[in-house]
Amino acid sequence: MKESFPSQNASENLPSGTENPAKKSYENLSHLLEEISKQERLEAKEFRVSTLNKEEKDSFERLGQEIHDFNGLFFDEEENDVAVEYEVALERNLSKFYATRNEKGKIMALLNSQFVESGPNNENMSMVIWYVATHPDYQSKGLALSLYKEAYQDFLANAQAKSKAAYGIFGETVDEVEGYLNKKFGRSRMYIERQDGNLEEVYYASPPAHVGAEATPEHFMGRTIAENQSMSTAEYLDLARSIYGEFLKPDYFEQNTSEEYAEYQKSIDGILEAIRAQLEQSKDGQIYFLSKSEREAKEKELVKSGKSIVGIKEEE
Repeated sequence: MKESFPSQNASENLPSGTENPAKKSYENLSHLLEEISKQERLEAKEFRVSTLNKEEKDSFERLGQEIHDFNGLFFDEEENDVAVEYEVALERNLSKFYATRNEKGKIMALLNSQFVESGPNNENMSMVIWYVATHPDYQSKGLALSLYKEAYQDFLANAQAKSKAAYGIFGETVDEVEGYLNKKFGRSRMYIERQDGNLEEVYYASPPAHVGAEATPEHFMGRTIAENQSMSTAEYLDLARSIYGEFLKPDYFEQNTSEEYAEYQKSIDGILEAIRAQLEQSKDGQIYFLSKSEREAKEKELVKSGKSIVGIKEEE
């Protein structure tokens, strides 16, 4: 695909011969998009894919109800926002919603994500994928892959529009999708090597659904857009602050008291402190991306020297 690359403010004064990191990231992301396109299934192309945030604003009330009703198939009542909250998210662009519809116009698959900025000068943009859900009657038809393609295209367009380098793609996940994300998108679980030589999965907890709710530890899988797939613990901590900071936006607390906001902020601060404390145990200040097969091979290697890999356990 052919892309135009806007100037990147942070790179305008680069020494002669130095490659523009933003432009290179767009090229890498475009390549990832091409790889996804090669995997698309013919039957999935019969469905209409769209970014709901781009639809007419007077339709957001209806769309908010549609999203709520669809998510009711998968989420407990406590986890599923009320329709008006989805409406506000669409109207204010607080998060992104990508949908696949059948011939009757009904949502059959949905992907929700956010774009976050990080780096010393907020020069990087990453996409965080919160969930992907497909209607039980439409499983195994490639609908999710089409949604990922739409989301990646939107990520690229937003990074270019804001002259930000496309830094990475991350998201909370469950055990059963690990192999799929490894194979289809190059996303992997993330680990540090502790000072005692053991590997430990990078700590992540799903932001509390509301004031007073518990933060739930989850697997967090990602990839950088750079070809070398490397990330420092400092970069991860900065990214984590940006991700959790999204959930402290005043837009989410218009119906809450200042005391409730302070309580929620305390919960977020607790998660970030747990992440910071863990990263301090890193032997070399690096994050390692390991696919399932790579992790299993590494674990066999570590066992020989009396070491192990400590992972996050999903709640029952």
